[in-house]
Amino acid sequence: MIKSMTGFGRAERMLNDKKISVEIKALNGKQYSLLTKFPDYYGEKEIEIRNIITEKIINGKVNLVVKVEGEADETVKINEELAKRYYARLSAMMRTFGHEPQSEQIFQIILRIPDVYTTSNQQLSDDEWETAKVCMTDAAELCDRFRIEEGKMLETDILQKITQIKDLLNTIEPFENERNAQAEVRLRQKVQDYLTNEEGKNRFEQELIYFLDKFDINEEKTRLEKHLEYFTETVNMPDSQGNKLNFIAQEIGREINTIGSKANHAEIQKIVVQMKDALGKIKEQTLNIL
Repeated sequence: MIKSMTGFGRAERMLNDKKISVEIKALNGKQYSLLTKFPDYYGEKEIEIRNIITEKIINGKVNLVVKVEGEADETVKINEELAKRYYARLSAMMRTFGHEPQSEQIFQIILRIPDVYTTSNQQLSDDEWETAKVCMTDAAELCDRFRIEEGKMLETDILQKITQIKDLLNTIEPFENERNAQAEVRLRQKVQDYLTNEEGKNRFEQELIYFLDKFDINEEKTRLEKHLEYFTETVNMPDSQGNKLNFIAQEIGREINTIGSKANHAEIQKIVVQMKDALGKIKEQTLNIL
């Protein structure tokens, strides 16, 4: 089974007059990272929050946002009487120095004065924490389901391209036979040329060794078939195996490249290019697999 690194999950619940909502976004990333954003008074639970998310969401770049709306919004208190006194004193002082009071400037000064406004320390109750935990768990599960569904689409597309490479590999044989027949004619001619003298015999042996080593692609074709089978088996494993699939894809690429370097035939080269194109798309997709 394949899982995508990309996922999204959102959950919300009401607790009295508060609405608690949690969003989780997972993106492609080589290393796991978890960025969190939540109200300040949730800070004491940060380790527990991280444990809840990492238990469900592994690998990739994960963003968690916890929002609380309702009672928690009214945490700022303004001392209006004190602000009025400061406003009156500052306005009078500006007139004393020959300046017309500007309300906006005075307000900016007042807001910097201690005790004009205060922020109450919001406490995280047990009920709110339990509700938030449920939301985080639900959002994480939804994100994981999203990854599974997107993984199914990746799996279908990747296996189609693996089948495409297999089919292309099977089309090589007729051109390979044609190429071998042409090579045989050339070799027979060289036999006649080389066997006329001792130096020619040595040269013929070298040519024959070169032909056997650099011309034959049967081993590469066999290994490529095995790699393609192993790739399909790994896709069907119970757990997502993104790294392993990426490594197998690299091995597939090596065999395709070797076949291309030994091709010595225009049509085989064209087939190799098509296989490389399909493999390139597979490699791109394996980077987004867990």
